[in-house]
Amino acid sequence: MTVQQQHDEEIKRWDAWPIREGHSPERAWQGVLHILRTVPRFAYITPEIAGPALGMPGQSLPPPLRGYSARIHPDWALGWALDERTSLPMVDVSLGHRPQMGAPYVDPAPVCDGPTDWAALRGALEEMGYEVWSSVSELGHYTYNDRYALTITLLPSSQLRKTCINSIKIMPLSPISSRVRR
Repeated sequence: MTVQQQHDEEIKRWDAWPIREGHSPERAWQGVLHILRTVPRFAYITPEIAGPALGMPGQSLPPPLRGYSARIHPDWALGWALDERTSLPMVDVSLGHRPQMGAPYVDPAPVCDGPTDWAALRGALEEMGYEVWSSVSELGHYTYNDRYALTITLLPSSQLRKTCINSIKIMPLSPISSRVRR
């Protein structure tokens, strides 16, 4: 199968995927904050806790992953996954765009209209004790507190003139992270 044929098949699957009402990035980002505030250890995060907090059920992904994925706009999907198979387990909450081949950057304005943009999220995290910030790039940040490590990726919206959240990965605080703390 050629690359173009593979892309065409992905588009067919995307177009057949129904748009689910009632899910929003704003609700998901608020849910991440809720988890960080109320769940004392990563080991306690289960689909039964994450799903309601993120505003999305927790059992639509094929095993061994646990999580949910839904198309929320003609060109955007939202989902989360609890992945305990890796050396460092994580909960990944993210937005994804319609599959494209060599297309230019797509502005996230259609799914970035809630009040939780990067500035608001960073302020809320700092109120919870996330003080040590490192930037992987202008659009990628890493931080941790005494319980969790976070990786946050961002998307700039020229239409909205703000930076929108693309994904947040929640991981347990690793021994390496705790050794490099100030």
